[in-house]
Amino acid sequence: MPITARKFLSRGAALSADEEARFFAAIKAANGTFKTTMANRMPEIDAALAEVLIDAGILTPVVLDAAVSSGVTTLDLREALIARHLHPSIVATDILVNARLIDLDRQTRALVDDRGHPLQFDIMGVAVSPWHGRLHTLLGLGLISGIMMRKLARHVPASGGPGDVVKLVTQRLTRAPSVEVIEDDLGIPNPRLFKRFDLVRAANVLNRAYFDDAAIARMARSLATYLKGEGGLLLVNRTHADGANHGTLFRLTGGRFVPRRRFGSGSEIEPIIDAITV
Repeated sequence: MPITARKFLSRGAALSADEEARFFAAIKAANGTFKTTMANRMPEIDAALAEVLIDAGILTPVVLDAAVSSGVTTLDLREALIARHLHPSIVATDILVNARLIDLDRQTRALVDDRGHPLQFDIMGVAVSPWHGRLHTLLGLGLISGIMMRKLARHVPASGGPGDVVKLVTQRLTRAPSVEVIEDDLGIPNPRLFKRFDLVRAANVLNRAYFDDAAIARMARSLATYLKGEGGLLLVNRTHADGANHGTLFRLTGGRFVPRRRFGSGSEIEPIIDAITV
């Protein structure tokens, strides 16, 4: 059973990895994606990125990790770089980072995003998801969710006001030195990120399971502009259901992205990246 946002917020460093994972597994964003992800998904890629940065003489890399979900794989990358005596500073982004916990009445709360979309209901300390899955049907929770939605509707004007802020990433990441976590939509170019990074990683986001080729191309072009310039590194990867990673590490050379190293069979969107010019 997932824990409530109140418990997630109040336990802090005492929160176990299992409790944290159960919390994120039940959080579904307005775009239909879940906040869950698995730690230690890309150890061979993290190690390779460290080696490439060392070979390039980039010992204090500035890294953008895009669409990090709960952020546990960002921690894996950070630890892999530090283990090779690098000193990274990392910006981790996701489309859903900032949420608020608002009181609906004395016994119920709602966790909502910045538009008031419900992410979780808390009924007397029990977490109830607003989305309807098979388990909801089996347990008859759809009726309860409906009642909570009506309560939330009465608080919509207040959803933009006071409430406890909840950062929807692992608290280990928000406490890590030299890490900044920001909310960002890959579909909208972000001037704050232009030409800042030595390495941009887009893992398990730019793939055809989520987007069509035109959308992938738009997002990839935005990510390309976030690199400092020549020699910048772009990693695109997808972890398949069997746990195998298939990705490509590109280096920006002469305004084009040249594959530097492939993992597994390489990224499925390699032709899209090949067509980008900066």
